Amino acid sequence: AVRRGGGPTGGRRWLRRRRSRRRVAGAAPPFAAGRLGLSLGGLVARRSHGSVPAAMDLAAVEHQALRDQLQDLQQLLQVKDAEIGLKYHLLHAKERENAVMRSRLQWVEAMLPQLMQQEASQRAAGHAARNERTHG
Repeated sequence: AVRRGGGPTGGRRWLRRRRSRRRVAGAAPPFAAGRLGLSLGGLVARRSHGSVPAAMDLAAVEHQALRDQLQDLQQLLQVKDAEIGLKYHLLHAKERENAVMRSRLQWVEAMLPQLMQQEASQRAAGHAARNERTHG
């Protein structure tokens, strides 16, 4: 009989490693749905006589969960894209509105001195007319 490990404890270490490999072989793969935070919709992979079919069932469930998640992310991306498009159009509409308001403000600022001068001349004419009635 060939002794594995070659030392006084080498055989036990080899046996421990072999047992831990068996547990790992039956365990869920590292990208299990639970680690990804995905809901499997109540589906549970059942252990069959061999660990390969159970792993295949779990892989199929994980694959479907990932496909569902990808579809949800694509829909979210479409929604966000539409949202960005709406914001873009709203921004341009606001810029056009601001341009109209700026032009109106410039017109009012240009007309203000003329209007004030006109009002002052009307007041002066009103004062002159009152002075003529009272003194004349």
